[in-house]
Amino acid sequence: MTLIHKNKAILLPAILLLWLSACSAQDKALTSAEMKVPADFNAGQSKTEHTPLTIDQFFTDKVLTALIDTVLQNNADIKIVLQKVEAAKASLMLHRGALMPSLDATVTTGAMQYGRYTVDGSGVAESSEISGPSFYDHFAGLSSSWEADLWGKLKNRKRAA
Repeated sequence: MTLIHKNKAILLPAILLLWLSACSAQDKALTSAEMKVPADFNAGQSKTEHTPLTIDQFFTDKVLTALIDTVLQNNADIKIVLQKVEAAKASLMLHRGALMPSLDATVTTGAMQYGRYTVDGSGVAESSEISGPSFYDHFAGLSSSWEADLWGKLKNRKRAA
């Protein structure tokens, strides 16, 4: 046998033993008494430490608090965040209403005039005018729609919003 074969014969069982020794269970399971938080964990802290201070309580200088108020009122980032919150509220209202039937009132009017040498105007080519006659379309009415949420699409969109 060559030296490489002798090393493989020793190396493979050694790797197998190391691998098997790594696959062992925990010796002792933790009991519920060992997992409880000690009673004196929050003993040194009072409830007043967690109440937030206002700007006037934290900073006593009146000029500084006036500047902070001005910055907060004119901060573009805060205004952007407030607009995003309003957009999210509108989206939520839209998705809530998607489950309900909708009723729309529609009034439309339109005019169509075909050119003399076009495909659409070829039927009116005998006219002596440069362009064909105008066709008018008027509509006034109500339309309603309702989508049955059979597969939960609208409900999931509402939940996501």
